[in-house]
Amino acid sequence: MNIEKCVFNGIPECLKLSDSGIELYVTTSFGPRIIGAGFAGGQNFMRVFEEQIANVGKNEWQSFGGHRFWTAPEVYPRTYFIDNFPIPLSFTDDVLILDSPEEKENGVKKQIRISMKEGKVCLQHILTNTGRWEIEIAAWGISVMAPGGKAFIPQQKFVPAGIGEGHALLPSHPVAIWPYTDMSDDRLNWGRRFIELSESGSCPDPLKIGMFNANGYAAYELNGEYFVKHFAAFDNCSYPDFGCNCEFYTEKGMLEIESLSPLVLLAPGESINHAEEWEFFRSKPDFMQ
Repeated sequence: MNIEKCVFNGIPECLKLSDSGIELYVTTSFGPRIIGAGFAGGQNFMRVFEEQIANVGKNEWQSFGGHRFWTAPEVYPRTYFIDNFPIPLSFTDDVLILDSPEEKENGVKKQIRISMKEGKVCLQHILTNTGRWEIEIAAWGISVMAPGGKAFIPQQKFVPAGIGEGHALLPSHPVAIWPYTDMSDDRLNWGRRFIELSESGSCPDPLKIGMFNANGYAAYELNGEYFVKHFAAFDNCSYPDFGCNCEFYTEKGMLEIESLSPLVLLAPGESINHAEEWEFFRSKPDFMQ
């Protein structure tokens, strides 16, 4: 993994990480954020809110776009910790470590560790309880994708209803719906093989769904290329939001692909590590065919 300083999309003090034809762009003046990701010299799969960059250093939460590290369940103001200020970083054993300041009001500290090898990106989201009491919490990786694409969420294998081998009587997994989600929205396609969610530049209304995804991945197609996020799917664990290990949110101009760890009762000084692996493909990967 090669690392060099750069300016990206007008954002100073960024780092460019590259390996095997894949590039990441990481901010150091705020975050932690991965603000760019894709093939070398190619399109950025991440949305960047250029109009928000002028607010770096201000004491108000901004999305900025890119990939960020949150905590679940989503509660205001705890989840919306302001991360608009320079972050400490270090590099050891081919891993870039992005630290955030301790969230003293929330009693937690976040860290993202990034490594790249053979065109794959590995992210470790490390959440530590720095408070004096146990807290029930989950790690939450949120990637804000560029407009004009489509998310693909794999369905579990279709099994016909009935009794006996090759048939099913019981449900397979939960699907969560938010109060503002319109099930008839044209951006949603409830297919047998995939649930598809499109970003529409003409529809400003928010839309969100979540589920337990036993396949452990979700993909985003943008101009014929594919970004794939892999994450864990642990059985017999309690996940946030009625059992979701992944969630998807869209509004005009962006779409979020989100992965979540199980909810854990984290004792003072204890940490959890929620991992994601990213892959990039020039065309639809074989495992999605």
